[in-house]
Amino acid sequence: QQKRIAPAMEVLRGDTEKRLLVHLFSNGGAQQACQLARIYRKATGGKLLPVQAMVLDSGPGLSRIKQGVAAMTVGLPKMWILRMVGILFTYISLTLLVMLARIRGTDVISRSRDSLNDMELIDGNMSRCYIYSLADPMVAWQDVVSHAEEAEEKGWRVVTEKYIDSGHAAHLRQDEDRYWGVVKSLWASSKS
Repeated sequence: QQKRIAPAMEVLRGDTEKRLLVHLFSNGGAQQACQLARIYRKATGGKLLPVQAMVLDSGPGLSRIKQGVAAMTVGLPKMWILRMVGILFTYISLTLLVMLARIRGTDVISRSRDSLNDMELIDGNMSRCYIYSLADPMVAWQDVVSHAEEAEEKGWRVVTEKYIDSGHAAHLRQDEDRYWGVVKSLWASSKS
């Protein structure tokens, strides 16, 4: 993962006055943002990543088997028998993996979720916007809302934007003007 983040680190090291808008998508984006923050902190002797605003689109969620299966079976064949076998295999595999991760304490989704609300890793002096949908099959909207509430309780400035029927990380496609309006508003308010 450090190789993938290396180009971003070069840019960040070159200009210490940069203030960033971090726009992350789903749990994978949350993991990458946390990884970048950890690497930056280590490389700079403890400095926090200079984030001015953060957009959290469709995340972070929790390790839920139903949503995990939905995410992992998107690309399965449409032929019903192959699809059913694939879904069954995914349910069994994911159930075992989630149980093992919880027993071992290595649940990366929960770790990323916690890290995003850790003021020793993520600067508390910034604004956040959580964008989510009630119809998201891959990340439960309740997980996103509870994370936003936790962040607000810890001191982050938080706004939320609820969509009713857009899919996972598909809010922009449903209403481009609304989506970018929210992002621009967050950025403008974070500068003041």
